[in-house]
Amino acid sequence: MLERADGEVRRQHRGSAFAAADPEPERARATASAHFAETKKYGEVPARKGHEPAKFGIFVDPVHCKGCAECVEVCHNLGYDALAMIDKVPDEGSGESTLERYQRARRAETARMSGLTTGLNSLFSRPGGPLRAAAAVGLQALDRMGPLKALLEREARR
Repeated sequence: MLERADGEVRRQHRGSAFAAADPEPERARATASAHFAETKKYGEVPARKGHEPAKFGIFVDPVHCKGCAECVEVCHNLGYDALAMIDKVPDEGSGESTLERYQRARRAETARMSGLTTGLNSLFSRPGGPLRAAAAVGLQALDRMGPLKALLEREARR
């Protein structure tokens, strides 16, 4: 949330928070903004109802993309041209390669998951003690909670 000087509270766009943490915030903000489009569903309809309009974006993880273009075909066959295949190039004109730009965009998420992993590793690497026993009980309980376990597994694979 973002509170303005006049007291109005507004949602802060995630891209703004991401951009502020980047060494080059203006370039990061422009990169993030370029990947969103105005749509009726998220822009015009909320605006007509007096709500703040939003933009929409679809993202494919280039590390996991196999280059088959199936997502682009399906989108096009449904009557949309929202996705396009781009080549991974060593220099996009901004001085970054495609992968460097992607890594910059994923920096916050990578740091979050790294911190979580480090914390879990620290917890489970301690020999004995009540903390280790509590962690073992927690893992046994989690193992019995199928939906929560599946959610955490999906999050870890991202």
